[in-house]
Amino acid sequence: MARFPPGHALTMGFAVVAIGILLPVAHRRWWSWVAVVLCLGMVWQRTLANAHWLSDTLFGALAGAAVTIVVWYLLYPPVTAERALPWRWGWRADGLRQRPGSASGDLTS
Repeated sequence: MARFPPGHALTMGFAVVAIGILLPVAHRRWWSWVAVVLCLGMVWQRTLANAHWLSDTLFGALAGAAVTIVVWYLLYPPVTAERALPWRWGWRADGLRQRPGSASGDLTS
């Protein structure tokens, strides 16, 4: 038997969650089902080929999905906060910004 957890299963677990998160809502349902079927097929194939135990491949897929979800929730708020920064309000390199509608000398931190 090979190492634990299987890299194939980790990758497919990541792919299932990434497809569900990143695709537009209009295409998400169909592609999510395709990803789940491919993941289950890969789990079955690795088990059938005696490359891994069934429990190892299932855990690997779940671990890949879990790591993807944790990383998404850790990185999503900073990314959206960065995108929401009001650049039109005059952010400066020193971290100060000018309040909208105020004089140029009225800065906040």
